[in-house]
Formats: sequence, C-alpha cells, structure tokens
Amino acid sequence: MIILSNFLGREYTNFADPNEVRYETQKLSKKLTERFKEKYGSIICYDIHRKIMGKAYDFWDEQQFNEFLKAGGHNDKCPSVCRNAAKWTMEILLEKELLKGEIE
Repeated sequence: MIILSNFLGREYTNFADPNEVRYETQKLSKKLTERFKEKYGSIICYDIHRKIMGKAYDFWDEQQFNEFLKAGGHNDKCPSVCRNAAKWTMEILLEKELLKGEIE
C-alpha cells in the first residue's frame, strides 16, 4: 500500500487533495487487499500463517518462533507471500501505467 501511495497518492504540500487522488489510491489498495484475501483468506500475518503453515505462530514466544523457523517460515513460506505482494503490486502499477518513464 505504501508503494502504491508513493506512485499515486496525495502529496503533503497538497494535502487538501482537491482532485481526490486519494480515492484512486484507495481503489488500488482494495484491489491488492482482495488479491491477498483470494489467495490467503486474509491480509493478517497470523491468519496467513494458519493458511500456509497449518497453524499460527506467536513470535513473542521463543518456542513458537523456533517452531516457525523449523517449519521453514523464513526459508520459503513468508518469502513466497512477500514475493506475491511485490508481484501483485507491480501488476497493479503496470496496469495503471504508473511506472511509465520510471524504468530504464
């Protein structure tokens, strides 16, 4: 959402947003959120853990955090979720032609 807002969001110097750019950003953010919900059922890490790993982990609990690591949480599970987030964000930016002139 931060990346989408960076490309299409209201600026601090124009916070009043008379052109209502913020509403377009909200639409794109909703689109990204819906992709997460479609794939993982939620946008909340705790729920995503449950979906892709069979249980949710409490990272403040050392034993559960170690179980998460043993289950491959940081090896392939969470990186795959982050990869999808980046991919979907790029797809939205490309679809809306917001990267035009940005990539050399």
